[in-house]
Amino acid sequence: MTRLRCIDLSVPIQESVAGELRGDLAAMLAAQITYEDHDASAGTVAGVFGCTPEDLPEGKGWASENVTLSTHSGTHMDAPWHYWPTTGGQPAKTIDEIPLDACFGPGVVLDLTGHEPGDRVGIDEVRAASERTGAPLAEGEIVLLTTTTTARSVLAHTGPATRG
Repeated sequence: MTRLRCIDLSVPIQESVAGELRGDLAAMLAAQITYEDHDASAGTVAGVFGCTPEDLPEGKGWASENVTLSTHSGTHMDAPWHYWPTTGGQPAKTIDEIPLDACFGPGVVLDLTGHEPGDRVGIDEVRAASERTGAPLAEGEIVLLTTTTTARSVLAHTGPATRG
């Protein structure tokens, strides 16, 4: 049996970090998080249970976080629909139509460091990065692209141009 090696590439869902993102991109990618403490939620919690806040232990409810975010916040996968309404002449799949098992499997990291956000990466560069791995891409293989922006997180886990 082949042993599957899972590598956690997730990044946190967080509010905008000063200097990390700028302008409209920051507004689109950063989460908005509103924190509610035990005292602030007492009225809501009491309403759920049909009592008054005084009936709750020490008059306290539960703490919670309300999160508003884009589908591009934190770690995410872009569905084919994100790029275009059709794929191969058929309606492109939305994220809820992607089977979970399509997200796990053998993969390859193509090292495209040297590219900054917004840089165009040409097919010749992708082919060269693939050749540096020492084997052709296999059908169904999950391809991860490492750019200068992602290099610190991905390469810390896998090293450059690896397969597995």
